[in-house]
Amino acid sequence: MRLSFRSGFKPMKIVTGILCRSGRAKIFRVRGVGVKSAIRGRLFYYSRCKRCGYDESITANTIFHGVKMPLLKAFHMLFRITAKKKGMSTIELGTEVDVQLSIDYTKEARYHFELAKELQALRKRGVLIIGSGNMVHNLRMVNWQKLNEPGFAYDWVTEINETFKTLILQNNAPALIHYAQLETAAKLAIPTPEHYISLIYTMGLRNEKEGSHAIQ
Repeated sequence: MRLSFRSGFKPMKIVTGILCRSGRAKIFRVRGVGVKSAIRGRLFYYSRCKRCGYDESITANTIFHGVKMPLLKAFHMLFRITAKKKGMSTIELGTEVDVQLSIDYTKEARYHFELAKELQALRKRGVLIIGSGNMVHNLRMVNWQKLNEPGFAYDWVTEINETFKTLILQNNAPALIHYAQLETAAKLAIPTPEHYISLIYTMGLRNEKEGSHAIQ
């Protein structure tokens, strides 16, 4: 019989209570304030430093630190991974818990390209795969004063955007994989790769006979 997670953890307070008991006494050690205990914060899932009054989430310094989803769902995933003897694939787990899979941007572009080639089999089953992202994504260099000015763009943005489009239409995957070796504009366009990597997947998912088309 399939184990039921939600029947045992219906109240959210049970989940947050577990984290409170396991992490509250050590949360504020890393903040350097010398306090080893805390009290309940402004909400039941916050802990408050007794000395400075700072509120911190109960997920801080736990396995759930930085989790960007409801805690109940995160607990559900952990429960299923540990309870299923034969393990679960990320696709199976994502389908059951209803979460999207994230890209591991700590891996090099070549890793994602090779992984995409393995995913070509899904296309043969009729699965539509969409790579959504940005080839130029550098928020720190946005000129907010000219954001709504028609036709405005930095020269390097126009330059690298045209370079990327040409490489895509030429099916030049090696050049796109080694984007850091392109002109300096590429480094400005891609300070971090998480928005760019989806392009590498679309390149890897294509077969050799397929071409590319630019849609205006």
